[in-house]
Amino acid sequence: MSLRGTYAYSVDIAQKLGLQSIDERDGKLHFKGTVATQADANKIWDAIKTIPTWSNDVVADIQAAPGGASNAASTYTVKAGDTLSKIAQQSLGDGNAYMRIFEANRDRARFLAILRDAVEKYAVLLLGYVLMGNHFHLVVTTPRGNISAFMRQVDGTFTQYSNWRHQRVGHLLQGPFKAVIVEDDIHLLKTLTYVVMNPVAAGYVNLPGDWSWSSYRATVGVAPVTSPKTPLLSKSHE
Repeated sequence: MSLRGTYAYSVDIAQKLGLQSIDERDGKLHFKGTVATQADANKIWDAIKTIPTWSNDVVADIQAAPGGASNAASTYTVKAGDTLSKIAQQSLGDGNAYMRIFEANRDRARFLAILRDAVEKYAVLLLGYVLMGNHFHLVVTTPRGNISAFMRQVDGTFTQYSNWRHQRVGHLLQGPFKAVIVEDDIHLLKTLTYVVMNPVAAGYVNLPGDWSWSSYRATVGVAPVTSPKTPLLSKSHE
């Protein structure tokens, strides 16, 4: 996998904060530019350092814009009755902005283990999947008509794990899952293509096979269908 794919979370944060240059070359991922505040620069550094090998992989020159009130860190005084979502809404402008679902590769690996268990428990046929920085897509068939129970298992178990690991409370996922019925084979093909091309469309990688956290590699036969990082895909889709 490319360094840009490995550091997808960091790249996403840096781009959202307006860092001008992120470039992979000579075996290193280069972050360079100016962001609005030192707090923003620290957020990028914190994201980079979630990968244990960052000191060997990354060259960074991240500066805060000089002077002005915009360079001051924002503060929020917690009041009785406040929730984490309310605090995030006030300080970040989005009640769930701080809830990056897959904050490190270990979280993605745990999510896939949870997904694999749920697939087996609810007899769901998993046709495709992708894990992104703050969302995921699953393409499934549910012979038992139990999609809601299946998703409650996946969402609830991963939320409990993530809150425990990151010492948080409350909701991780914003709102209920969205289900779209696939009407026919052409629709299915388009849906599967859309799912595995998500990392390319987001600029994480150049090719879908460079992203480890999707079903693409297993689907095209360059990775085993069942492995510690790959849930059991439907045999009808192999």
